[in-house]
Amino acid sequence: MAEYAVVEFVHENAVEVVHNSWIENTSEGLYSYWPTSGASQKARKGELPDKQRWQKFEVRMFSYTASHEKALRNAKQAENTSKMQSEEEQSIRKRKKPHRFIASSSESEKGDG
Repeated sequence: MAEYAVVEFVHENAVEVVHNSWIENTSEGLYSYWPTSGASQKARKGELPDKQRWQKFEVRMFSYTASHEKALRNAKQAENTSKMQSEEEQSIRKRKKPHRFIASSSESEKGDG
């Protein structure tokens, strides 16, 4: 059974590995929950999303896999070979810190999720 997904955060042009439990398919589109901190570790452990505290972002699916290591390799490949983006867009994506990693002061005061 596939436990991990490689997704692109649509509005940030960023590719990440998420746990399948973080993905939600709605009538508006495909979304993924994202924790305010420790996302990589939480994904690897398969931590269930805290839908009250984690933010939800629109995503585009690249692949599913049962192995976290394979998901990381797939994410790297998707990041480097995406035919949807020009080289200029890819270089911008790699330099820009994704918005979901920037916690507001009120979120950081609440503690880790």
